[in-house]
Amino acid sequence: MKSIIDYVIIKQHTHFNPQDVREYRGAECGSDCYLVISKIYLPYRKMRNKGESENEQQTTLEAPRYKVRSLQQDSIRFLYKMRVANKIATIEEGTPEQMYEELKTDLQEAAYEASGQEEQYQRKITPEWWNTDIEELVTEKKAAYNKWLMTREVGHREEYIHIRRKVNKVINKLTF
Repeated sequence: MKSIIDYVIIKQHTHFNPQDVREYRGAECGSDCYLVISKIYLPYRKMRNKGESENEQQTTLEAPRYKVRSLQQDSIRFLYKMRVANKIATIEEGTPEQMYEELKTDLQEAAYEASGQEEQYQRKITPEWWNTDIEELVTEKKAAYNKWLMTREVGHREEYIHIRRKVNKVINKLTF
C-alpha cells in the first residue's frame, strides 16, 4: 500500500505560477518521503521610486567580484588591512548616506587594489550545431510541454510528443 505524502504547497491567490512539479526518487533520508522539486514562474515587476516616470529606466550595476581566495595568503591579507585602514582614516564627516557611500567605495577600492577582480567568463557554452532554427523548435517544444502539463489532455500530450520527436530528429541529423 502506498500513500501520497509529498506535496508542494503554495497560496491559492498568489502570483507564483507552478510550471512543473516532480518527485525525485533516490534521495534517501530514512523515511518514505521523496525529494520534490517545483519550477515556479515568478513574474517580474520593476519597483519604481515615487518621482520616477515609466519612461525613465533605472540601470543597476552588478557588484564587482573580487578574488577572495587570495586573502588566504598572509601578505595579501596584510596589504588589504593596510589599504582599508588608510582609506577609512580619510573619510570625512557628513550625512550618514554620504559616509556610507564613501565607506563602500573605499572598501571596494581596497579590495581591488589588494586582490584584484575575478575575470568574467561565459558560463554557457553553446555547441556549434545550435542555431536559431533549433532554438525556435526547442521553445515550441517547451511551450507544448507546459501546455500539456497544465491541461493533461491526451491531444496536447500527442502534440508535445510529435514536436519532441521532430526536435530530436533535427538535432540527431546535425550532430552525426
